[in-house]
Amino acid sequence: MLIRVKSPRVNYGFRVTTPGFVSTFKLAPFSSKLLALVVLPSGGYAYLPTTDFTKIFALCAFKARGARFKLKRTCYHLSFIYAVGTYRKISNLELKPGIGMQYARSAGCFAKITKFDLSTHTALVRLPSGVRKLFSIYGTSVL
Repeated sequence: MLIRVKSPRVNYGFRVTTPGFVSTFKLAPFSSKLLALVVLPSGGYAYLPTTDFTKIFALCAFKARGARFKLKRTCYHLSFIYAVGTYRKISNLELKPGIGMQYARSAGCFAKITKFDLSTHTALVRLPSGVRKLFSIYGTSVL
């Protein structure tokens, strides 16, 4: 008997400002990714990549500097690159705002921000391969 395994579609372009909560975790088939199923107040669902700090029933939202709600450190959240300090471990990076996460997406991978250049609105990031690349400071990342 042949069983067809359907892979969940991961949302790498998550920019919802209303917080949702993590209801369950799912291991993506044929990869080493652990995904969180997020239930949104609008009734929608999204599979998002998890971090070490993701817990069940944790709030999950897009967080900018000066947001009206604060999330605890134990919660999963997305943030602008400029809101993250230098030399912090981040993953699921977005090269330009709005195109979706493209770098450091696999399990256990992380990148580090080494330098900010506010005159050109870019950040120099060291990727897991050792390559240094310029990213827009308005792109999102996962802490």
